[in-house]
Amino acid sequence: MNFDHQISAKAQELVMKLRDQPGEAEYRSLSESFPILLRSAGLLQAVSFLGTKKEDAAHGKLLLHLEAQFLGLRLLKERELLSGKIPSKTRDYMLWTRLMDRAAYWHKRMSQAHLRTAKEIAAASKKGAN
Repeated sequence: MNFDHQISAKAQELVMKLRDQPGEAEYRSLSESFPILLRSAGLLQAVSFLGTKKEDAAHGKLLLHLEAQFLGLRLLKERELLSGKIPSKTRDYMLWTRLMDRAAYWHKRMSQAHLRTAKEIAAASKKGAN
């Protein structure tokens, strides 16, 4: 199994647990915008952003999910804070950035496939109230 298959399978597993849970739409929205933040701000800044807002349910969940991805790839040991373990060597930093980009891509795609938007949730609750 290559990295992409491993990352996509883990992303699907993690995202499916959020279906019909509070914060579903917020997680989907954040996972859709995170790849852009990663590419524009860089790995350390993007991960640090999630870390500073981790009290927010969506930010905290996405950070935990990305940490789980790196744990699964054996780039982290147990539950370590991702932002504190990002390598400083350019080659390793670029590798981590590419892997984070793949993880962010798959979380975005799985969120779009399996999670509802706020508008869809509102429409479903309105429909159920009738």
